[in-house]
Amino acid sequence: DGLQHLLSSQGITFKVDPRIVRGLDYYTRTVFEITMQGAREGLALCGGGRYDGLVGQIGGPETPGVGFGIGTERILMELDYRGIEIPEPALCDVFVMHVDKESVTDTFGLAIRLRTQGLRAECDHVGRSLKAQFRFADKIGARWALICGGDEKARGVAKLRRMSDGTEHEIPWDNITAELPALIREAEQ
Repeated sequence: DGLQHLLSSQGITFKVDPRIVRGLDYYTRTVFEITMQGAREGLALCGGGRYDGLVGQIGGPETPGVGFGIGTERILMELDYRGIEIPEPALCDVFVMHVDKESVTDTFGLAIRLRTQGLRAECDHVGRSLKAQFRFADKIGARWALICGGDEKARGVAKLRRMSDGTEHEIPWDNITAELPALIREAEQ
């Protein structure tokens, strides 16, 4: 009853079917399937359930859990059926660019710090000009360029440029690692 109440409270439609049997004998109590709607109704996209004793069976402490499996081929077929294309993943969230030799060390360290914040960050390792860095960032699919050094550094800022349309923001140098991940996520929405 608790699970059904939670599903209903979130507007998730479900049907109780006591005949569902998952193919694995470690499930306890709740098992589930997520199925397609419309013309393909009844085809399972995903299924799983609760397993209270599985961890204990393999030598660990008694730990309740829930797991599921997804049919990748079915998901891809459904996306195709609905005309939904999967976008190519970005290889790089932000390419950190230097404008002069003095800022190379800064950009290298900044790229490392941004990676610890969960961003896919790259920087120039071969001494390219700023123009060549932009070309390379575009080639690897970077969504953003972070320009560091020169006039920006003298003013205590870095310039963030969206590669798709050239929109720019200035970020205080001392706050880049704290502000940049949130700024990028907000701008992507």
